[in-house]
Amino acid sequence: NMNYTDMKHIHVSPGTERLFCNKNTLKQACAYMGYKDFTNEPEYEEIALERIHEALLVHETLHCIYTNTRYSVGNKTTLSPVQQKIGHMIGNIIEDRFIENIVSTDGFKGFGENILFLNAMLYFDKQEKCAGKEEPDPEKPENKINAFLSYAAEKLTCPMSTAEMPESIKPELEKAMPIFFSAAADRKCENRLYNAPLEILKIISPWLEE
Repeated sequence: NMNYTDMKHIHVSPGTERLFCNKNTLKQACAYMGYKDFTNEPEYEEIALERIHEALLVHETLHCIYTNTRYSVGNKTTLSPVQQKIGHMIGNIIEDRFIENIVSTDGFKGFGENILFLNAMLYFDKQEKCAGKEEPDPEKPENKINAFLSYAAEKLTCPMSTAEMPESIKPELEKAMPIFFSAAADRKCENRLYNAPLEILKIISPWLEE
C-alpha cells in the first residue's frame, strides 16, 4: 500500500492501483454516485486521477489530525507478534471508518464525495477482480482471519457493499461487527486503536492459536 502517513509525512500514490484506467469501474462508480458518466471524455483518466488524489490526500491528512498511534494495540508487548499484527489491522479498519465519519460531520463535507467515489471504485474493482475466483478453504485459520478482516473493512468503508457474512465465520462476525461500528463512532482514540481491537481479538483468539 503506497498511500500512508507516519504522522510527520504523507505519501500518496494515486496511480498505484491503476483504478483511473478501468472504464468499467469508473462507469459503475459514476452510476452509484449519480454522476454523469465521464469515461467518454478524452481526459477521463485525468479527471479520475484528480479525484482519487484528492480523496487519498484528505484521508491521510485527517489521520495526522485525529489518529494517535501511541494507543495502537500493535504496541502492546504483552501480546504475541501475531496478535499485535492482527490487532493493528483491526485498529486500522476502525480508524479508517472513523476518518470517513469525520469527513461528513466536522466541516470537511466538501471532500466526502471524492472519498466515497474512491471507495466505490475500489469496491467495484475488487468485485471485478474476484469474479469467478474459487473461494479459499474456509476451515484454514489464516483464511478465516483474512475473510474476517476483509468483510469488516468492506462493510465499514463501502456502503455500496452487498456482501453477506460468510457462514464459516458468521458467529464471530455477529459479535464483532457491533464493536467495529461502535468504536468507529467513538471520539476517544484509545478506544478505537486499543480497547476495541483487544475486545475483537478475544473473539477470534481461537483462530490465532490454531
